[in-house]
Amino acid sequence: MNWATATEVNSEAFELERFADSTFVKIGEVEAAGISSATVAYEFIDRDIPTSRRSLVYRLKQIDIDGSFTYSNSIEVALLDNLWNNSIKIFPNPATNQLNITYEAINQGVVNLEVFDLNGKRIIQEKQQPNSQPNTYSLDISQLEIGFYLLSVEQEGNQQRVLFQVQK
Repeated sequence: MNWATATEVNSEAFELERFADSTFVKIGEVEAAGISSATVAYEFIDRDIPTSRRSLVYRLKQIDIDGSFTYSNSIEVALLDNLWNNSIKIFPNPATNQLNITYEAINQGVVNLEVFDLNGKRIIQEKQQPNSQPNTYSLDISQLEIGFYLLSVEQEGNQQRVLFQVQK
């Protein structure tokens, strides 16, 4: 989740909440800037996504130093069914210079491999023609800095994303 504030006055923290079983539940917290007149960008990764749901609903709780708080509007995020059947595997993870990707293609059409940083900026884009089942592809990630990235594997509108880490 990514969000930004234009200004902050006496803000303490942001709590991230996910709707579950008829109520919102805290899933994480991010420290706020406190006082700021410049734009401040924040992010949080939900690492415990329930796979049994078709969509998830999130909201932010902004808490001030005095304990008062406000809620953001709720947003619903659709979890897409896909034809990959979770068949994409990556190794090693964490990786250093090379990421090996194994997948079973839906058909013989072109497969798009993309790597995004956690701000959504595309860093790597490659196309591959699948040739056998399963397909294995080695992706050069030596130019990536230490951190977390999102690998997107897409074929004919069907997409699966996998989080991976780079260490040096």
